[in-house]
Amino acid sequence: MSCVKRLLFITFLALVTPLHAASIKTHLDSINSPAPTVRAVAETYLNGIVDASMYINALLGANNKPRAFCLPSKQPLNRQRLADIIADTYHNAPTDKQDPTLNTGMIAIIGLTNTYPCKGDQQ
Repeated sequence: MSCVKRLLFITFLALVTPLHAASIKTHLDSINSPAPTVRAVAETYLNGIVDASMYINALLGANNKPRAFCLPSKQPLNRQRLADIIADTYHNAPTDKQDPTLNTGMIAIIGLTNTYPCKGDQQ
């Protein structure tokens, strides 16, 4: 890629409105939306969190680092299970910790580590 094309590309990226991770309020509103397109976007977002969580966990294990969570061998993580974990984690938090601006992905990781803790040799 030529220097001019790279510069234009970098400028374009800098000017594009950045994508932000969804807040828990936005996510819960979207997943419960009557609009099918909005729900589909929220479900796709959850799929991304599932994929990223599984990838980083596998990467940690492959590099002999403690994994963030340890799923039971017969219980795969899917979008619906993660949605339940996120909702449970958020709604069961102390009221003063239920900040509607919290990042959904971070709540997912907290929920996964609390729901599926690693025990000694599982790490």
